[in-house]
Parts: sequence; C-alpha cells; structure tokens
Amino acid sequence: MEGRPALGDHVAFTVEGAHASVPVPVGMVPISTTVTGATFAETAAAPHDVSAHRTLIVRRWSTVTGHAPSAETVALLALHDSPLSDDWTGATSTTTVDGAPASVRSLRDHDGIVGTVTTCALIDSVVTLRATWHRDDTEAPGLFHRTTSDTRLLHIDDLMVDRASLYHPLLGVSLVFPIGWDIDSATDDRLTLVNGETTIAVSRAMIDRFDDVLEAPVTMPPLVLSVTGDRRSDSAHIRAVSDGPDPLAVDAAGVDARTRADTLAIIASFRTHPR
Repeated sequence: MEGRPALGDHVAFTVEGAHASVPVPVGMVPISTTVTGATFAETAAAPHDVSAHRTLIVRRWSTVTGHAPSAETVALLALHDSPLSDDWTGATSTTTVDGAPASVRSLRDHDGIVGTVTTCALIDSVVTLRATWHRDDTEAPGLFHRTTSDTRLLHIDDLMVDRASLYHPLLGVSLVFPIGWDIDSATDDRLTLVNGETTIAVSRAMIDRFDDVLEAPVTMPPLVLSVTGDRRSDSAHIRAVSDGPDPLAVDAAGVDARTRADTLAIIASFRTHPR
C-alpha cells in the first residue's frame, strides 16, 4: 500500500490487492489490507464527529473461475461486507470509474450509517468501492463521488479497457490522457506522448537536477516537481523532475498556445505506483 501527497481534499493510495489507484478523502487511512483490496477509515476525527463514521472498502473480484459471479452478485456481496447492512435503498444509477462504465446503488448500514456500492465490471474482474458515512455528513457524498470517478485501474488486463487514464506498469506511473494526444512510443524505461509538434517524454532515469530554473519550484500534486521554464509565458520547453532517489523526469518540447494547458494538466495528473 503506497500513499501519495494530498490532491487537495484527497490523498491517492495505490491499493495493490485491487490493482487500483484510489483518491481517499483526507483523514482516512488504510486500516487493513487483503490479497484483493483494502479497507480505509477516518482516524483524525473525534468519535462524536460525523466524519468519524466514514469507511471505504475497495476490492477486486476475479471472474475467470468456472463459477464466476455476475457483477450484480458481486455488488450484493459488497453490500454485505458489513454484517449490519440492511438492504439497498434505491434504484441502480450509472457512473464511471476511470472512464469505464459502472453502476451505483445506495445502501443502509446501521444506526444512521448510509452509503453506496459502486461496481465496475471489467474484462476478467469486477472492482467494487463500498463507501459509508453518517447520514448527517453532508460533505461525504461529494468526496466519495470524486473517489469513485478519479479511481484509476492498474491491472495489466485493464490496459485493454476504454478508460480515462494511461498506465505504464514498468515506469510505475499513471496519468490522465486527454483526447487528441497519442502514444508516440513506449519502452521499458520511457514513454513519449505527442500532439502535433508537442512531445512529452517521461522516464525514470537518474538525472542531474536542472540548473536553469526560471521560477520557484511548484507543487503539482501528487508529485512535488521542480519545473523549469516559465509556465505562464510562450516558452516551448517545460521540464520537471520529482524528488526522491528514483525521480520521475518529464521533458515537454514544442509546447505552444494550443497544447500548453494540456501539457501542464498532464504533468499535474501524474501518480506514481509500486513497480
């Protein structure tokens, strides 16, 4: 289980058992892990605070066995992850997990605790996110909605799923992949994206820190990147490197007015994962 710096009001965790990158509301931490996922709970709140009742269970269920459960059955199993769960309290609605179609059902747990189960059926597995909170917690529904929509799928078979993020397991990175960009090349130690004359090369090479920093280092969650070039000017070259012994290096060239916003958004979207 690997955590990343805060994404505003969320912290991104890599749930290795579920092969997912999950942005969890700030204050919640993993309290248990299994071979299929992890359970998160709020630890910072006082017992009388409504946020103290927030929980999140993330699991991946294999469907390659001879008696593979359906997505509906998996959702029902997730409902009963808590022995006190009563029943569904509403009809099924639709959403997305990493751009892939998913379904959501509301549930009633116990003593004022309510929540949802989000179910995303993939190629040979189903991912469930079971979130619960106190019914008086007005912030929780929006926070967990972002958790669901911004979860990224990291299983090797998920590379064939139509989704919103791009994952490179050998580099150990994922990023948002906007429409209009293409993968120019991908090797074990390098990934190059292209949009017209703009290229973004990503690597894990051990490199020297850039000397020509033209502005103060900035934080672009979930990585702390030292960025060279003026992000607000017409500079065609933007470079970034993360801190740590195994730095992520990003080198964007040919940046123009058309691609500048996308380039900075791509840099800001990077998450790193165990590899």
